[in-house]
Amino acid sequence: MCRLYRFCLVITFCLHPAIVRAEISSEAATELMNVSGMTRLLQSLPKQMQAGFLEGLSAGTSELEPQQRARIEAAVVGAYSPARMRYSVRDRLRRGLDATRVGDLMHWYRGEIGASITRLEIATLADDRSSKHILADNAERLAGMPATRRGLLERAVAASRAVRMAENLVINMIAGLEYGSRRARGEGPDSPSLAELRQQLEINRPALAEAFLELSLAISAETYQSLAEDELAAYVGFLESPAGSHFHELGVAALDAALLDAACRLGELLPLGPEQSI
Repeated sequence: MCRLYRFCLVITFCLHPAIVRAEISSEAATELMNVSGMTRLLQSLPKQMQAGFLEGLSAGTSELEPQQRARIEAAVVGAYSPARMRYSVRDRLRRGLDATRVGDLMHWYRGEIGASITRLEIATLADDRSSKHILADNAERLAGMPATRRGLLERAVAASRAVRMAENLVINMIAGLEYGSRRARGEGPDSPSLAELRQQLEINRPALAEAFLELSLAISAETYQSLAEDELAAYVGFLESPAGSHFHELGVAALDAALLDAACRLGELLPLGPEQSI
């Protein structure tokens, strides 16, 4: 489940307090994070964010000074602490996951196909190619793909919330960095709230969705190329099942919150100047 994002069910709980589900244990939440690949995803984030942030700051400018680079790397490690993000995600899963779905989730992720797919997804975390290269490397594969298999990939991308997760990552990163840097500069109460900063960026969501859909299909075509069609169909069936859909919806929301918090922390640790505001 190395792709995730968005969530909830608050109104039902408000209207029917007597039927609130019991929380799952921290051990069960941790195990689900481990078998789904979520833990490995969180562990890989500091290195990925360091590379992306350094590349972005270096674009079109002279090479960063060693002191600047060291400061950026330290700030990213501090903001994107795997332990902190792991605790945040686990706590949201523990409090929000329907305990009646845990058995079905464990059955899938511990099964042969589920475990194999998680290994394939974890392997992609070490891929440092640019999106441009990924698209180019898979253009021919997608163009020659049978319609039935492409249809399964499109359903997998939709059910995994991969595109929504990527959109939120970009929006949260920009909004969080600015919000954190404004706080670090001591700007007053008249400054935009975090919610207002995010809202300003919503205008970019349609363009992000279009770009990330194409990229997600390319990544999926490559990641799952070794799967037989019946195995891919089984995966789609899991993603679209009540248990799989519930887990991905909640997992994406949990990652969303953890990454937004990390972006705000990075903005505080590495303040942007006013001229770099969104």
